[in-house]
Amino acid sequence: MEDIYRIWLGQLSVMVSGTVRAEFVVEPGERESFRYVLNWPDDNSTIAAAERIISAVSSSQSAIIKPNESSCGESGEPHDVLGCPVIICGHFLGVVVVEITGRSQQMRQSAAQLVQNSIKWLEVLLQQQQGSSQAHLAYLVSLVSIALEPIELSQSLTQLVNAVSLRYDCLRVSIGFVTKGEVEVVAISQTLAVEVDLNEARAIRDAMGEACDQSAVIVWPIANSSDFQLTKFHHVLSEQSLGNVTIVSLPLAHVNHVVGALLCVREKQLFTEAELNELRQISLLLGPVLEVRRERERSLSRHCCHILSRLVGRFWAAIT
Repeated sequence: MEDIYRIWLGQLSVMVSGTVRAEFVVEPGERESFRYVLNWPDDNSTIAAAERIISAVSSSQSAIIKPNESSCGESGEPHDVLGCPVIICGHFLGVVVVEITGRSQQMRQSAAQLVQNSIKWLEVLLQQQQGSSQAHLAYLVSLVSIALEPIELSQSLTQLVNAVSLRYDCLRVSIGFVTKGEVEVVAISQTLAVEVDLNEARAIRDAMGEACDQSAVIVWPIANSSDFQLTKFHHVLSEQSLGNVTIVSLPLAHVNHVVGALLCVREKQLFTEAELNELRQISLLLGPVLEVRRERERSLSRHCCHILSRLVGRFWAAIT
């Protein structure tokens, strides 16, 4: 368990820009029988205000941001300290404390949101740990890191499908999101093979729709004829991909709602049961991570539109 916590803390420290030090204090409870502290970087350096922040967060069970709390860094500027409770499946696990370079209030709030989002994918990761190798857990964390990278969402999605395609030797890997009840394909892996044409893109979209509509993993060709699933569009996609392919479509879900799908197409070789289990874990992890990322961008878009509307209103009032 400690290895998972350590991997998570390291990825979190890299994702939150300006992180100087980070501590994760795991308290005794349902998951752990004793208290221990993990540090990043792993040099046993500590955050001066950590104990005070940990005590306050443990009592309030809410995030706390202390501007200019820590001693000055090499630049001579004071550092901010952020503390967040780590609550897994409704149970208090501990507190993560992050020391970051001084910044504006908006940037502090953004850093706090990023930390809180990372706790959500830690929860999913812990739920997936049983039956997963250490190497696969590290791979899952690397996918989360790509998904939360501070670049355009479209770029993150392209990197994700390329990473999955490379690992599982796929001809195509695609991600689609459900928007107003319809699936929209938002990323298709880049390959040296034949480019995706319009008909194949439609077939990918429709096959994703079958998985989303049934909230079920669909594997084509069907291994067990007794399993009743609608697979019409998976058959169409196999023909569009010149027939001799294996297809697996996995719904992406968040808070019991299907929000999209991950679809993989591989030539000739069938997916093994172990590979299918790994892909299921990937879909279970990416569902909430990507939906949190989308919601954050939708909120930012709404905020920008609100500001723009106010500016247009003021401009109109000034000229009339």
